[in-house]
Amino acid sequence: MTTYNVKKGKGKLVLLLILSLSVCIVSNRGMGKWRAKETAASSVGDFFGTVVLSGFRPLAVDILWIRADDLFRQRQYYQLLSLYELIAALEPHFESAWVFNASNLAFSLSSLESTDRAQWEWVRRGLLFAQEGYTKNPSSDQICFAIAWIYYFRVPQNPEFVKFLQSDSELNPDRTDYLQLALKWAERGYAVEPHTLFLDYLLELVYRRLAEEAKETRLKLHYQEKRLALWNRFLLQTPDSERAKEKVGELEAAIRELKKSMENENR
Repeated sequence: MTTYNVKKGKGKLVLLLILSLSVCIVSNRGMGKWRAKETAASSVGDFFGTVVLSGFRPLAVDILWIRADDLFRQRQYYQLLSLYELIAALEPHFESAWVFNASNLAFSLSSLESTDRAQWEWVRRGLLFAQEGYTKNPSSDQICFAIAWIYYFRVPQNPEFVKFLQSDSELNPDRTDYLQLALKWAERGYAVEPHTLFLDYLLELVYRRLAEEAKETRLKLHYQEKRLALWNRFLLQTPDSERAKEKVGELEAAIRELKKSMENENR
């Protein structure tokens, strides 16, 4: 992130205003429940960022991000929520704010609740928040990864979450399986070039699960071929990787066996 010099008088005044605003928001909203569509942080952020800060918006984001890092280390998750919302409102193209807050909602805050339904509300809000971030950053591989990871890892941690997802008309109007939703977002992020290597690993996990769970040979073959393409690409980038060579060999052998099985089935 860019570092800005705060110069005498005017710079100090702006700094004090930003710090005062962040303290007020945290103290007033720290323990309040988050509302998906209408938040104090976003309204204050829009006004403060557009009217008051003007050219100092990047400075505000820098300072608030430093404060957010401190709160994360202190595990002050409710206070983090307010700051992440404000950062996203001030700078909607700052991808990390969307990613970190989605994780904060889906993992940290949800874990503080005692019932399945209450936990799920935080998880779904994390997904909705990340998807809102994606609409503002449609080429963000990081946001795609965050969404895919929540679907792949967080949702199946509780069987009730899977049921809630299936009946959620806003989040999942097509009643899509959580694993297919993880696949959709991981592939969307993977299509971005360059993209984070985490997407390669996540796609490998998703394709492997789908291959294992597929009941039809053709589907098993399809997902194993997808895995092979991933490992071949990784081997091309890191030709000395013994692990990649080993996986390519294993997958090629598995694919040959699947093709033989398909031939036998078609006889």
